[in-house]
Amino acid sequence: MINVPTNICLNTLDGKEFDFSTFTRTHDCVIFIYPKIGEDFELLSEQLQNTAGMKGCTKQAINYKKFLKDFNDLGFMVVAISSQDIEAQKKFKEETSTGVMFLNDSEFMLERALELPVFSASNGHKFYFRQTLIIKDGKVRRAYIVDDPENDAKNMLEKIKEKDY
Repeated sequence: MINVPTNICLNTLDGKEFDFSTFTRTHDCVIFIYPKIGEDFELLSEQLQNTAGMKGCTKQAINYKKFLKDFNDLGFMVVAISSQDIEAQKKFKEETSTGVMFLNDSEFMLERALELPVFSASNGHKFYFRQTLIIKDGKVRRAYIVDDPENDAKNMLEKIKEKDY
């Protein structure tokens, strides 16, 4: 369990700076971080292409939408974060219409601050591994690498219900 550092600012999808550190000190949340690799998938090593959880962003987001009220009723906000460019992230948000907050981390602030794992395609484009964080009282209680995107929301909801964080 680690405290969220006090200096993390991400961007909203309208390009405004968002104080992630303050937000996580005042809101319990589930953060799902997705790679949304797109065209760069073919530029990944064969090992990365075959890694569980590399695909499934849409299914993951739609299932968070399905369980959003349940998370909110338990006092947790759901936040989606990606390093993809903001225009692509806006398009993904529209396509999935999840109702969750979307933030952009193209500067990889979370990688540095929380030592989150990343990977790169052969063209140098960098991505976060698909992962989910449970943050409560300003502390990262759990960080999970997600290998089953479709069931991530359901799994996190169960952990929160059981207070397994």
